Amino acid sequence: MRARILGARSILRSHRTRIVLIVGLLLAIVVVANAPTTTSVFVDYRPEPVTQPLYAKVISFFHRDIQMRQLADRIAGDARGPREKAERLLRWTNANVRRTPAGMPVVDDHPYHIVVRGYGEPDQAADVFANLAAYAGIDGGLVRSVAENGSILYAFAVLEIDGAQRLFDVREGHAFRDRNGALASVDELRRDLTLVDGLRPPSEARGVPYAALISRLEAGPHRRPSDQMPLSRLLNELGRILSRR
Repeated sequence: MRARILGARSILRSHRTRIVLIVGLLLAIVVVANAPTTTSVFVDYRPEPVTQPLYAKVISFFHRDIQMRQLADRIAGDARGPREKAERLLRWTNANVRRTPAGMPVVDDHPYHIVVRGYGEPDQAADVFANLAAYAGIDGGLVRSVAENGSILYAFAVLEIDGAQRLFDVREGHAFRDRNGALASVDELRRDLTLVDGLRPPSEARGVPYAALISRLEAGPHRRPSDQMPLSRLLNELGRILSRR
């Protein structure tokens, strides 16, 4: 009888220990999930801090990822190959990310929010296009034309198609072409600036012609869309942590 009582007490202690551990773990998860996080959103080029609990930030991150992936799939549809996908995405972005209306603030945040607002600056339109292309399986990014004094003249998008970086002016809806009508690479355009002679300067480039803008392109993409994807973001963060050691 005594042995049974001792055995029962031992089982109760074991269950109590497990319950305490489970409750402690749940409380720890709640505390961590509600930890405040701060993100800067730029409004009219001035940073404004946005504070939210960690769980809300994580949920928003995955929500944006799902929405952008579904949107890219819907636009690309049954397109055959990266060239056709890129041109469909270009037409959609040019039509749906319009110029910033007079009196409206310039808000620099996630590309999905730019899609929802329906307007943005040339660099934001290029960023949306490059992000949609990434979700459609085409690598690329945002590339800027930089003046001698370091100021930004204009922004384009580049996509890696058939082993070369192809240049797009998303704001004006241009997919730059070579003399055969195929998508021109950045290198081809730099070697032969007469390929853009017949195009009017972008309306938001302060009158600077395409030839000058292309000749002053920075070396590579300024921003890569993969940073907005959960798995890529996680791998990048792990890489940064490991590189500090």
